[in-house]
Amino acid sequence: IINSFNGSLQPVWRPDTNYAIRIQTKDHLSREGGGYLTEYNRTAVFGFRTMGPIGHFHQYKNDSGVVLKYPTFEALESQDKEDEFKLRGLLYYIDFPKCYPNADGQLINAKPLFYVNPKLLLYYTNNYVYEMLNGWDAYGGLQALNTEFTVTVIDPALDETLPGASNEQGVLSWTLSSLPQISEDITILNNMMTYGDPCSITTIIDPQYPVSNFQLAALKPLKLYTAVFHLKYKRNSEPDYTVREVLRYPFQTSRYSDFNAQVQSWQLENESGDTADSLFIVDKEFDAITQVQVAAAVLNDTMAKDDPLRQEFGDRFNRLLEGGLKLESIDPPVGTEFNILRDTLTNALIGILVKSPEPFNDPKTPADVFTSQAMIQLTVNGGGVFKQILSKDYSQAFISTNTLDMGIVDGDVLEFTFRYVQYDGVNYVNSGTETVTFNINL
Repeated sequence: IINSFNGSLQPVWRPDTNYAIRIQTKDHLSREGGGYLTEYNRTAVFGFRTMGPIGHFHQYKNDSGVVLKYPTFEALESQDKEDEFKLRGLLYYIDFPKCYPNADGQLINAKPLFYVNPKLLLYYTNNYVYEMLNGWDAYGGLQALNTEFTVTVIDPALDETLPGASNEQGVLSWTLSSLPQISEDITILNNMMTYGDPCSITTIIDPQYPVSNFQLAALKPLKLYTAVFHLKYKRNSEPDYTVREVLRYPFQTSRYSDFNAQVQSWQLENESGDTADSLFIVDKEFDAITQVQVAAAVLNDTMAKDDPLRQEFGDRFNRLLEGGLKLESIDPPVGTEFNILRDTLTNALIGILVKSPEPFNDPKTPADVFTSQAMIQLTVNGGGVFKQILSKDYSQAFISTNTLDMGIVDGDVLEFTFRYVQYDGVNYVNSGTETVTFNINL
């Protein structure tokens, strides 16, 4: 059982195929008080036919090649409600929180896709989706069934007059991962092996789940694209594929080619080649009681549960900057920038606000991923213990100490290590790190 779960995907019925199920029953009739009387043998045969794979289920061909429509779909279509038919495409099989970029088309609070070496990753809620998107070999006199799962990335402003102008086609590859979405049956078996008393050596069932990885050629920066996924399907005897759309969503590319370019954008360069660092001293008079202590309570999460600021500012980051420090809005960043907050009453540096015009990480990443290892790790002269609060979209971070007095003086060396994480099918793992180092000049 364990090998079947770990070493194979959940089977599905072969599409576009006639099936027959034969049921044989046998009844023994005995006399009261014992003794054999007679026996009844019966055979019943039930037949059914499967339709096409995803995208070809609701509109399918019969054995004569005539295209028919599934009655439920046809009824919805007559009311202009065909999108309500769940088996029409991939929508109800997608594990949206894991996909990157957002497969639900959500652009607000989304991390744009780096435009060099871009990939579209699709995760699924059920492992048998792999079988639904792949072809079937000839078997037992049945002809082969051929499929192609493709994506076209559409540029809405494509200039078709340019030589070689075309929309991008993705190259599909499949990877297997141990996705922590385990059925109730498997959970019961694993609990029996873990907490029971097995009579032999057992291993935990760890089923494999497929991931679609579409590699794209370089895209254009800061551009809105639409990814359109199709499943092509045909019987081996047919000359041409029938093409059906199974999913589409918009996504935006980043202004940056990669994570390195995003982090290092703190060093600006003009057309003449002159450079400047995006390092700013923000001077403000902070009240020690009504502002600094309140902000420290937010940072250390010691604020009273019934404090009005919790109601006024639901997001902890905003509660600290706006509710606690009463910090006026700072101009939107043009690249990664470091804002050093200095109290003009004490000349103490109370914190550092790191900002970027784009999220450093996918906002769908669970917050606890950055609990054990910070998204932005700061050291001062090679050491120091600091806390941070991240904005909801991970485009900003406030870094300071428990007391909001960082103890930083002129000439200190500040080193920031930025961490970029991505989901690998099991966990969120480091996909890249970038470091920024500078001497502070106060």
